[in-house]
Amino acid sequence: MATISQRVFVVDATKKCIRLANEEWIRPLGIGSGWNRLRIGVLVAINPDGTNNLNGCEGMIGLCSGTNGFGSASTTNWLGLSLASQNTPYPQETFTYNAGSGNPYFSSPGTGTYKKVGSTVTYLAGSAAGYYPTTGGAIQRRALFGVDIARGNPNYATASIRLLVGQVVADFSTVDLVDMLEQSSVSSVTVRGNGLACTTMTGAFTEAAGPLNAVSIYWNKALYPLEVYSIGVYRYA
Repeated sequence: MATISQRVFVVDATKKCIRLANEEWIRPLGIGSGWNRLRIGVLVAINPDGTNNLNGCEGMIGLCSGTNGFGSASTTNWLGLSLASQNTPYPQETFTYNAGSGNPYFSSPGTGTYKKVGSTVTYLAGSAAGYYPTTGGAIQRRALFGVDIARGNPNYATASIRLLVGQVVADFSTVDLVDMLEQSSVSSVTVRGNGLACTTMTGAFTEAAGPLNAVSIYWNKALYPLEVYSIGVYRYA
């Protein structure tokens, strides 16, 4: 069961978080499936294993149908991004530990688009690496990450919006998250005057198995939780 924790940040003071440890957080959208394009944004940090790499990671953020999300043995329907992978067939990947001059972070091989129905995970497209702060270091930090999904027929467009490696040394706030959500472009998103990495991927997807009507965040590492400090959803159409 997910737990509530808190940390003290430079820009936001004390903030609570949901700690996911081999768990999934699912919440229905207030608009149900009544959308054509929306963006999910999160502020996250990862608990480290000392200075070791984290092997066999699954971190997934997207939309699902009902309450059977990505982590379910029989997923109804799911579409979104992996924090760690851009490969096929779908693998669990390694988060590589980087010392970061006193503010350590993890880098991932990629941020790929995947779909899941039942127990079958299908790779759709991939983009470059993601970067996420650990909860260690000289200052506490949180990373911005965005998933932009636009309906299509037959191809859905899924954009990955993420930090560049030089930005992971800073802490980002809920204000920064709202700023990222409200910028409609999927190719040029700036926060604090600096551009984020943006990659749009397309792949064939259908909601025949179930309408996408809930936010899903899944993390599989039981001993090294994913801390989620803020979650936002912005509907564009």
